[in-house]
Amino acid sequence: MEDVKLKSIELINDLKNDNLTKSNLRDYYRMVLNNFEQVINFSDYSDYRFSGAIFGVMLEINDFENDPDIRQSMASIGFYILSKGMEKFCLDQNNYFITDKSIEQIELISSRLSVLLASSASMKFSLRLSKPNTNPYYSPMMDRYEAESSDYSDIILCDSYTVKYLCSNPVNEMFLNESAKFANKTYERFAGYGNISERVENGRECQIRLYEFLKNQFEIEKDYTFD
Repeated sequence: MEDVKLKSIELINDLKNDNLTKSNLRDYYRMVLNNFEQVINFSDYSDYRFSGAIFGVMLEINDFENDPDIRQSMASIGFYILSKGMEKFCLDQNNYFITDKSIEQIELISSRLSVLLASSASMKFSLRLSKPNTNPYYSPMMDRYEAESSDYSDIILCDSYTVKYLCSNPVNEMFLNESAKFANKTYERFAGYGNISERVENGRECQIRLYEFLKNQFEIEKDYTFD
């Protein structure tokens, strides 16, 4: 049986050594789809961090994948993996960050920001799908190109705000400077309008709603694609 954990470690090492290929990434994506129960049952912090980072790399490469349904799947799986890692290692029972988990938060949040920023159309559509709709004739496909711009921006603002204001300490400054810089720059980009506290809270609520939607689709319905 293919081992997603071992392949994640292998690809992260290839990335560090500048040996990662598009073919390797495509094979990894197919492996994840074919062995998704392994992803659901990740147990170690590094499992989530490495796998989520790999999906971020897939989405950031120009012309790696242009099929909108496949990009939808890649973005949603990446968001799900990183959000589940945060749920397992960084959040309390009320979905608030644990203050002594700042290093883990910055690593996972930075990777989730990469996924979000590299897949805006896909994530906006996933956000639309996650919203309940009471119209009996409604089909989410009718709204495929309706941008959930406000919620999408608020999710990014919430993540970058968390790193900028809630995760700062000397350890982070020493070991995670580049990730923190990335989050800080993202915050400045998305904090330009509206009430920051209200937007951060809305972003947090949207994160939870989207994660719960994807968790149900992947873990209960066993549906890993959006075609």
